[in-house]
Amino acid sequence: MEPPNSSSLGAIGSLLRKLHELLCTEDRAQGLIGGLRKISTNLEKLSEVHDPPLTVKYWMNDARELSYDMEACVDQFVHASQPEAVSAKVAWILAWIREILGFAARVKEVNERCDRFNLVNRYIHNSSPKKVVVNHQLQTMHEEPVDPIGMEDPTNKLLEWLKPKGHGEDDLSLKVVSVLGDEGVGKSTLLKRVWRASEGTFDCRAFVQTAKRPDVRMILRSLLSQVSPKLAPKASKVPKLIDELREVLQYKRYFLVIDGLWDVSLWHIVRRALRGGNHRIVVTTAVENVAEACCRCDPNNIVNVKRLGDDQSKKLFVDTVFGFEKGCPPQFNDVTNEIIRKCGGLPLAIICTSRLAASPHGTGQEQEQQLHYVNSSLPNNLGTHSSSMEILDKVLKLCFSSLPLRLKTCLLYLSVYPETYLFLKEDLVNQWIAEDFICTPEGKDIVHVASCYFDELLNLGLIQRMDIINTNKKGLLSYTVHPAVLNFISCKSMEDNFITIIDYSQSTAVLTQKVRRLSLQFGSAAYAATPESVELSRVRSLAFMGLLSCMPLIAEFKLVRVVILNVFIEDGETKFSLSEISKLLQLRYLQVRCNVAVELPEKMQCLKHLETLEINARVEYAPSDIIHVPSLLHVRLGGKTNPTLGPIVSVKAVSSVGSSSVPSPLVYLRRFELLPPICIFQRLPEWIRHLHKLHNLEIMVRGLWPKDIDALAELPLLTHLSLYVRVPTAANIIFSRGMFSSLEYFKFVSGVLLLGFRKETMPKLRRLKLGFNAHKGMKYDNMLAGVEHLLNLQIITASIGAAPDADESDRRAAEFAFKDAIKTHPCHRTFKEAKRVDRVDEEFDSGMMVKRELADTRSSMTQPLDALEENRPRWKLAFRTPPQLRIFTGSEIKDRAGHPLEVILVDADTGSPAAIPQALPVELVPVLGDFPPDGCEDWTAGEFQTAVVKEREGKRPLLAGQVSLTMRDGCATLWKLRFTDNPSWVRCRKFRIGVRVVPGSYDGPRIQEALTEAFVVRDSRSELKHYPPVLADDVWRLEKIGKDGWFHRRLNRSNIWTVQEFVRMLMVKPTELRAILGDCMTESMWKATTEHAMTCEPDNRVYVYSTEQGTVYVNSIFKPVRVVLSGVELPLEQLNVFQKAIVQWLLLEAYDNRHELQETHATDNTPLLPSSISTPNRFS
Repeated sequence: MEPPNSSSLGAIGSLLRKLHELLCTEDRAQGLIGGLRKISTNLEKLSEVHDPPLTVKYWMNDARELSYDMEACVDQFVHASQPEAVSAKVAWILAWIREILGFAARVKEVNERCDRFNLVNRYIHNSSPKKVVVNHQLQTMHEEPVDPIGMEDPTNKLLEWLKPKGHGEDDLSLKVVSVLGDEGVGKSTLLKRVWRASEGTFDCRAFVQTAKRPDVRMILRSLLSQVSPKLAPKASKVPKLIDELREVLQYKRYFLVIDGLWDVSLWHIVRRALRGGNHRIVVTTAVENVAEACCRCDPNNIVNVKRLGDDQSKKLFVDTVFGFEKGCPPQFNDVTNEIIRKCGGLPLAIICTSRLAASPHGTGQEQEQQLHYVNSSLPNNLGTHSSSMEILDKVLKLCFSSLPLRLKTCLLYLSVYPETYLFLKEDLVNQWIAEDFICTPEGKDIVHVASCYFDELLNLGLIQRMDIINTNKKGLLSYTVHPAVLNFISCKSMEDNFITIIDYSQSTAVLTQKVRRLSLQFGSAAYAATPESVELSRVRSLAFMGLLSCMPLIAEFKLVRVVILNVFIEDGETKFSLSEISKLLQLRYLQVRCNVAVELPEKMQCLKHLETLEINARVEYAPSDIIHVPSLLHVRLGGKTNPTLGPIVSVKAVSSVGSSSVPSPLVYLRRFELLPPICIFQRLPEWIRHLHKLHNLEIMVRGLWPKDIDALAELPLLTHLSLYVRVPTAANIIFSRGMFSSLEYFKFVSGVLLLGFRKETMPKLRRLKLGFNAHKGMKYDNMLAGVEHLLNLQIITASIGAAPDADESDRRAAEFAFKDAIKTHPCHRTFKEAKRVDRVDEEFDSGMMVKRELADTRSSMTQPLDALEENRPRWKLAFRTPPQLRIFTGSEIKDRAGHPLEVILVDADTGSPAAIPQALPVELVPVLGDFPPDGCEDWTAGEFQTAVVKEREGKRPLLAGQVSLTMRDGCATLWKLRFTDNPSWVRCRKFRIGVRVVPGSYDGPRIQEALTEAFVVRDSRSELKHYPPVLADDVWRLEKIGKDGWFHRRLNRSNIWTVQEFVRMLMVKPTELRAILGDCMTESMWKATTEHAMTCEPDNRVYVYSTEQGTVYVNSIFKPVRVVLSGVELPLEQLNVFQKAIVQWLLLEAYDNRHELQETHATDNTPLLPSSISTPNRFS
């Protein structure tokens, strides 16, 4: 099973799938599809040929280009704007069919050329050497050896050099050491050991990697961001960056590492920012004169990393192939020694070949095959006399040719990244998925399969872990590609026209082939440009690294699917606009890194294929329809904000994001990170509990309640959780037994730290990151109650700020309390000390009664963990069913089924019905519609009382009828309840009905009050609307259509008298219906009227309309229930675009001849059209 898209097959897989969906019933297309299948088969066979001749390469390239051109034609048709008129739409579809069938000649020519030169039979059996099928699904080797072979002497020398000198020695000069060695000899491995050993020795450290064509500005900015992580670099020009770096390092003892230096000129630039003193700098290079220049020709300061000797090489190879304890079996000694000799003592070459040679099952015969395959594939003239690049090139060519097609494609895709680029596993996996590189067996999760691909490449050493720097704040590792590997795959990608790589020196290059995937690696070059020969509208993937002034217009990439933008904007610019991305209708993946604010389009719902939206920069605002993007799986917005430091001045919440109902696309969401200031939720949205696929959640809320924690605990796959709470909590947030079974990382930031952990909660938690403020006079006895129950915890970090009223003694008290709290954990000695920050953001708001909450908090922090939940209500009152939708003064209030309202007693934690043995007096009271504030559900009895509404002076009580009654066995029925007045005089214009236990009549555990939804009480009137309307109702019974009013008269003039006639036209001709009502009906009125109309239930009648084109069966409101085309009944949900167009035409014909329809019987009630009435005449 091959992936839909690949480096060898092009887009042939996805093309065949799309053509089958669109043209499965088109007889003329079957020959074209058959020819493409033949091309696909031949491509698969020829992709197995080892080192194919030019004839095969040219043919494969032409076949791939054909598949790309055809898929572009299909995609442009699918995403084009369709004509409104049915006749025009049918003509447009037929024109496209002629266009796609026009490719038949090219398909035929490609197949004939393959047959004429007999490419398949001639070369498929002559590939040499014979390949062994290699199973790469070995145990993932994430951990590197603690003591790499052959590194003892250079490691000890460097560690000794790093130690501070004695008092009697001159230690005022800058100390620089050069590490010299061939490519692939292990210089970076050596640095990793030294880096870990130097932790805590210096005031600051920085590690930068350089390339053969280094970007000086980016290197200086990277140094600055590491030695001063809280302050972003201000300058963009090299001289100013040097001055800024010199100023930051002036009073610090630092340790700097510059890895992979090729040119001494870069060292001279960096050296200008460095002063003398007790500092240490390590430079690694493969160039001897660079090493000498950096350490001023002092041979004592050059550490030579040499190739491994024979014994060391054999130990490294044997340990990987046979295991650390087993050793090499005697029968394999000769072939093993030969392979080791060809690797020339280079650790990188030995690691790649050994992992390739390792048998997945370990049987003797299979292991022998593997070893002989590796040995026979490497030239005999390789050895210690060969250059490192020559050895690595041959080894990498062997590794690549041994990979299955699926892994070859994924490996070549890494060439979109420039040298030294760091990436996350999750990002790369999502890019592969967006590119359609992953073939998923039935029943398998595509992310899991793609992650296995990644692990296989990691096992082979083709991807390397980079844990020296840029370890993600959530504990996620960064990865990179070795320069030698990157150089190999870049050449291979360019050769196969898989990825076109252009740097700043190639702006005027003339490209002879169409560019399918474009990587613009401009760096800080100010005058780089995309070559004019690149046809941007055909590009499928774009990776851009450079200045905004050099970036091509994003709107020109009409077929792009993956966009990776690393944009740097120079002094003066303050915003990066991406408003044009809404035109990229095939976009699946968007990742942006930028040093200024990013402006997204106001609407993004049109991007129906977008799966990943990741903006690692400040974001101006979130698109209002972001959660309605149908394919969205990963969301991260606002990566540059830091809610731990200082108050947030701009809060632009997205109202639709905070809605209580969950939009259906969101149920598949895997990552949701919406950071401040872009969006601050009033409280945790109710729909989050339904995101059962969610792995990562990062969110800021104003208030956090126990019920919110219960909702989060329902997410079974949640591994990373970051919560920022602006309003301090009133009591400990308690994590009960069994909660968060998958959570590995938890970040909690709030003005007050009040967390409690019971036994067996968060069993997998490894990292706990906290932020809180010191407050005046606060006690901290239970800030981390039960932290000792987090048995897998490895890291705790804390940032402690100060509230405005706190002084130094309060800060010290908070720091001491935190240190004392974590002492109960068995691993507390390995935890880092808390660090001070200016202030953790928190909000003091009278509406949330924070002052009362803080007072309660100060006392609750002194309670033991078992007593923290005593003040929570044990039971709650609740309405069994909600009241009717429309309530009028003087009318009896019933539920939506017309039955009397019932109040029941439920368990406060589970919501299940409960009962108490005694009779319970309860009373009904009118309550303000905006209570409780911000939707919180943990109000007190006093707060509830303040929201009770008294009648207006001189008026009767607001609620009349049976307002006092007795609850028995946990249930009470409300009779003859009615409102006597409307809410026009109260501030929120709405009421709720509240039910509470009569004060003073009950002395048991607190029972929380019940509330209905907020509603408007309307004055009674005779001509009421019907909810829902029925078919025979007069049309004026619909919302916004008044009896004998303007809209009513216009509808009557068009012979629309009943609700049924209105709905029929709405289903088939909504545009004409909208025109009948005229411009006086606003969009909001139209929405209210049509939504009300669509609540009308059709009867059981079914009508049939038949023509030569087909037969359609419709119900009483003209919603299709069956369709027959060319004598075959087709499932409505599986119609292709052409069949849908025919059905649309049949519907229009049926409507125009509706008085001639024949009533019939149909059992299939599957709807053809979506229930949404916004576009009822369109097919998705």
